[in-house]
Amino acid sequence: MKMMVRALTLTALALSAPALAQKGMPIVTVKQMDDLAGTGQAVAFAQMIQTAVAGTGKFRTIESNFATLRDQQELGNSGMVTTRAPGKKGGFEGADYLVYGTITSGSAGQKSDMGADMGRALAGRMLGVSLAGGGCSKSVATLAVDIKIVDGGTGEIRYANQINRTSTSATSCSGNPQTDVANLLRAAANQIATGLVTSIYPIKVAAVQPDGTVMLNYGEGTVQMGALLNLFGKGDVILDPDTGKPLSSEGAQIGMVRVTEVTPRFSKAVAVGAFSQSPAIGYIARVAPVQTEPKKDKGKRK
Repeated sequence: MKMMVRALTLTALALSAPALAQKGMPIVTVKQMDDLAGTGQAVAFAQMIQTAVAGTGKFRTIESNFATLRDQQELGNSGMVTTRAPGKKGGFEGADYLVYGTITSGSAGQKSDMGADMGRALAGRMLGVSLAGGGCSKSVATLAVDIKIVDGGTGEIRYANQINRTSTSATSCSGNPQTDVANLLRAAANQIATGLVTSIYPIKVAAVQPDGTVMLNYGEGTVQMGALLNLFGKGDVILDPDTGKPLSSEGAQIGMVRVTEVTPRFSKAVAVGAFSQSPAIGYIARVAPVQTEPKKDKGKRK
C-alpha cells in the first residue's frame, strides 16, 4: 500500500513539474492593437502575436481586457491582480509585459509581369496559336506595423520596432493571383515574438558538440534556417551607475555561425570561418545585421 501511495505521489509530482515550471514564466498580453490602415485584421493579428510569443516556450500569454498601462498598474497596486512578484494578492494574474501595436498601413494589389507576358507571346508564336487570357500579373500585399513592448511593472519600454513586410504571389496569366495575407501577418507576429524574447532572453549557446556543432537554445519561430549569427564571449559585468543593476556582461565577438538545422526547441549551427576562441555554454548569439558570409582570405597574389 505504501509503495502504491509513493508511486502515485511521484507520478503526481512528475505531472505537476511542467505546470510549476510554466507558472514561473513571465506573462505577456497584447494590450492594444490599433488599425489605422483599416485592414480589419487587428484582432487576428493580436491573436497571432500571442500564439507566437507562447510558442517560444519562454513566456505565458493571457487574454486582457485592460485598456491602458495605468489600468494594469492600478489594479496591481490595489491587489486585484497579481504577477510573478512575491507578495502580490488577487484572483487574477496581471501581465509582466504588455504589447502595444498599430497597423499603420496595409495594401493588396496587382502588379503586371511584363517578362511573363513576353514569354507567353513568344510561346504562342512558336506554337502558331494565340494563347487566350489577359495579361500576366502578380499579387503584392504589404503590411507596416509599429510595435512597442512595455514592462508591466515599471513602464520601461523593453522593445520597439517598425516592421515592414511584403508578400508576392506567383505569376498568373489566367485569373487574379492571390497572396496569403495570413502568412504575411504571421511572419510579422513571429518577428515581434523574436524581438521580445531576444531582448529579454538572448539566444545562447546551450552546448558544443564534439564535431564543433553549436547548439542554440531557440528553435522554430525565433531562429531561421540558414541565418547567420554573430557569437559573443563573456565579458566583465557592467553596472548602471545610477541603479547599480547589471546592464551587460557581453564580451567581444569571437566569430560567426550559420544555422544548419532548426527544431521546435533548439537549433544547430556551424562556424563560418575560424573562432578567435572556442565557443562555450552561455555565450550569446545575435542575428548578424548583414546576412552575408565573410569572404574567405585567399592570400596575397604573388
